[in-house]
Amino acid sequence: MAQAIGDPEELERFAYALQQFTDSLNDSVGALNGAFLSLGDTWQDEKRSQFEEEFNMLAQQLHQFNANAADQVPYLIALASRLRDYLQS
Repeated sequence: MAQAIGDPEELERFAYALQQFTDSLNDSVGALNGAFLSLGDTWQDEKRSQFEEEFNMLAQQLHQFNANAADQVPYLIALASRLRDYLQS
């Protein structure tokens, strides 16, 4: 006998929360990157170089997370739909 474990509403809530989080994160990272780039030649020392290197590494990690989250959101919504259909049958 097949068994379903999960709450479709919880899956959907998480999917939408994840989407909102990634949207907000992307907006914030974009704004911070723009502010950093607008510094131009104002901040030129070793600390800036170190910060830029770490910032770029973080931006790459966030990009990978965003790509993964973008795959998960529709998957979770579809999973919730299938689970709801199963529970109603």
